Amino acid sequence: MAKPMKRANGTGAIVKVSGKKRRKPYQVIITLGWDDQGKQIRKSLGYYETQDKATIALANYNENPYDMRISELLNLKKENCHMDELYVDIIAAKTTTGIRRVPIANKTLEYWKYFYDKPDCEYLISIEGRDFSEKKGYTAFNDSYWKPLTEALEFGKRDLHETRHTTETMLKIAEVSESKINAIIGHAPGSTADKYYTHFPIIVLLEAINKI
Repeated sequence: MAKPMKRANGTGAIVKVSGKKRRKPYQVIITLGWDDQGKQIRKSLGYYETQDKATIALANYNENPYDMRISELLNLKKENCHMDELYVDIIAAKTTTGIRRVPIANKTLEYWKYFYDKPDCEYLISIEGRDFSEKKGYTAFNDSYWKPLTEALEFGKRDLHETRHTTETMLKIAEVSESKINAIIGHAPGSTADKYYTHFPIIVLLEAINKI
C-alpha cells in the first residue's frame, strides 16, 4: 500500500493502493478518534476510481467545507478564489445578499488548494476536466458523488444543502453573532441596522469561521 497523501491531523487520508490493477485504487480512510495511547482509530470510508472522487468524498465526510450554496460552489471560477487572502468572491447569487466574500476556514484550506491547483478547468470544482456549472450540474454532482457517499456512511436520505445549514448551526453554537453568520452564509440581515452597518472586513469573518 502506498504512503497516505498528507493532510491535516484528524481530517482523514487518501491512499492509492498498489499491486494489481484495480478499478477503484484510491482508498479514503477516516479518523474516528484516538485511543488511550494517543493513536488514531481509523476506518475505511470506501474506494474510488480517481483521486478527485476520493477527495470530494473525504471533503463531504468532513462536512462540506465551502460554507455556501451548492450552486455558488459549482459556479465558482478560480479567478474569484483568493487563496493567499483566504476568501472567495461570490459574484452571482439568487439574492443581493448572496453577493459577498466567503472566508476559507483554516481546517478546510487543503481542500480548496487541491481543486485550485488543478490545471484542467477554469472552475474550482471539476473532475478530470469536467465542471458542474451547467444547468444539470447539481444533479450530476449529487447523483455521482453525494448520494453514494451518504449511502456508504448510512446517513439515510440527506440533502446536500443540509451541510450549509450545519455550518450555520455550528456558528451559532460557537456564539458567532447573527450579523456575522448572515455575512458568511449570505442570508438577508435581520434588521435595518444590520443591512446598512455590517460590512465586515474579511479578517473578522475569518476569525468567526475558524471558531468551528
